[in-house]
Amino acid sequence: MTALRLSNRLRFGRGEWLALGAAITYGVSNTLTRVGATQGDALAGSIVRLLPLVLMALGMMAWRPKHAVRLLAWRPEFVGWRDIGWLTFYSLVVTPLSQLSIFLALRFGGVLVAVSLFSTFPLFGALIAIRFLGQAFNRRIGAGIVTCLLGITLLTLGQYSGRPFSPLWPVGAVCALLAGLTWGTSANLSGHLLRRGLDVYTLLVVTTVTAVVVLSLGLTAAGGVNVISAFRGTDLWTLLAAGLLNGLAQAMLWSAFGLTTVASAGAIKTLDAVIASAIAVSLLGEVINVFVALGIAFIVGGVIVVQLARRAEGRQSHP
Repeated sequence: MTALRLSNRLRFGRGEWLALGAAITYGVSNTLTRVGATQGDALAGSIVRLLPLVLMALGMMAWRPKHAVRLLAWRPEFVGWRDIGWLTFYSLVVTPLSQLSIFLALRFGGVLVAVSLFSTFPLFGALIAIRFLGQAFNRRIGAGIVTCLLGITLLTLGQYSGRPFSPLWPVGAVCALLAGLTWGTSANLSGHLLRRGLDVYTLLVVTTVTAVVVLSLGLTAAGGVNVISAFRGTDLWTLLAAGLLNGLAQAMLWSAFGLTTVASAGAIKTLDAVIASAIAVSLLGEVINVFVALGIAFIVGGVIVVQLARRAEGRQSHP
């Protein structure tokens, strides 16, 4: 009976394969971002990386414009002012902060530190859901959190006992955890707004376009948009390619969510940390040691435990 439950838990369907494709694509996207993030202004680089996702979302929303009416106060389908407030917070604060954090984390921390700490976002999402959505805390979620914390400790020890990516890797680590926190927040906000009937591409357009405006205003205040020209041509194309792959990975992950449970797809998606780390070590020359490898393994394992615990909870509440 135990073997049967394990077999069902690990069974791969179309949703799981799409989630695996998203993990691979996210891994390549984050690696390309690291390559392009070593030069130039962080605000400008974040904008460049975000542009392909904005264009993709605009195209999809233009294809299905009827879903945007839920944002119009004079229409009967209007989502309500409270949800508009959540969407405003999501757009003005969460998305710009997450994009900038990703760029800075990869610049200062490298792939091994940044991408493994990015993976903690389901953990943050679970904690936020417990506090604001009333979801239950159980021992498996606690075990996943403890495992992740042990992984972060090992990862930190590995940086101090080995050769870190840069002297500023702790800054990269903090930015990576901030990215995980903002992703966990956006996952809960997205889930709420989508349940309220907002179309996913409308949501993506509003958040990404607003983020570009916010980041552009910050760039103007800091010295002007002409700093984009300081990027080398190869870096610009690398960041654009990273943004395009990021958009493709998001589309694959959303499709996976429609074919399997969010927890199952999310657990498989955490493999992007392993994939990106393998690329970083083999092609980018980042240095790994036993503590770093164990840290990444514990972080990914802890996140998977949290995801599977949430899936089990969902099955119990929806028999």
